[in-house]
Amino acid sequence: MWTVTTLTFYVALFAFPSGNTTLGALLGVEGTIFLQGVLCGFVALPSAPGFFGVWHAAAKTAFIPYATADHSSILAFAVVIHLLNYFLTIILGLEALKNEGMNWGDIQTSDNENRECSK
Repeated sequence: MWTVTTLTFYVALFAFPSGNTTLGALLGVEGTIFLQGVLCGFVALPSAPGFFGVWHAAAKTAFIPYATADHSSILAFAVVIHLLNYFLTIILGLEALKNEGMNWGDIQTSDNENRECSK
């Protein structure tokens, strides 16, 4: 999983220009691994659901050693990758529900039953 995520980040970084090059060319593989580590550390901090804000701050922080990186490209990368991961997780979760033969109504029914039992 870590390898796939690193490769995804690495490839995506080449889509974001920074000066005469791209963010991917600035970071390289080692920098991408560092970026992923910083992101994981930041999302472990208490935050709003979905890590909005924390994710973007982590991306900006990971680029501090790369002072020549364009700040607007860093933010664009953070937003695009975060939304991609966010929606992909939702889609995979809904597919998992479907594969288990469940739907949203089943979850609500189960939640209501649990609340009644705990009273």
